[in-house]
Amino acid sequence: YNNSFDLDRAKDCLRYTCGIDYDDIMKTELVEYPHGGDVGISKVLLYNDPLMGLVDKDIEGVETIQYYKNVTSQLEEAKSDKGILEAAFEVIVNFSKLLENKADFGVRLKKAYDSKDKKELEKLAKECDLVLDKIQALHTSHYNAWMQYNKPQGWEVNDVRYGGLRTRFETAKKRLLAYLSGEITAIEELEEKRLRFDCKNEDEEKFGGAYLWKRHSEISTAGWLLL
Repeated sequence: YNNSFDLDRAKDCLRYTCGIDYDDIMKTELVEYPHGGDVGISKVLLYNDPLMGLVDKDIEGVETIQYYKNVTSQLEEAKSDKGILEAAFEVIVNFSKLLENKADFGVRLKKAYDSKDKKELEKLAKECDLVLDKIQALHTSHYNAWMQYNKPQGWEVNDVRYGGLRTRFETAKKRLLAYLSGEITAIEELEEKRLRFDCKNEDEEKFGGAYLWKRHSEISTAGWLLL
């Protein structure tokens, strides 16, 4: 309405009309950029399989644990008194809390397995329980927010995805415990060499492709043959 864009004026307008701070809202996008790039990668970190590790090679060298702890702290501070957006902030806070453990879980798992560090593998088996609790917290807060903002139709897709996340970590724990107890002599999923998700060379720029749930939720498309 002023024939130009003034960010400070827009911030004032948002605060006046909605009672919400612009800078607080912008903090929600921090979950996307632990790698310092401009491509959002939170979705692929969420759905990356703990045993198959399709994106593990890409995330190697990125310090995600402390990054997401810092993000969680900022988001928790920002979520108070958000009115209608409080449920949405609860989702993003729980998302960041989950990524504290989930983002590089596969990287740490592969490293411990390759070095035959059984003490670390025992810790990671226990960490599966923590991850499962955090998945449940995210699922619950996402459900509450969805039902507040949307029609229920469409939520079923998220139930399927969260269910897959939970069962894969349950399987990861079973596989680790079987290996640690001597029931199995190897975890075949962890024997595989980790490659770039986008099939590029290691020295090429990372995170340049599109990360679709269907592409990184499974490594084989032949599972339906067993049904």
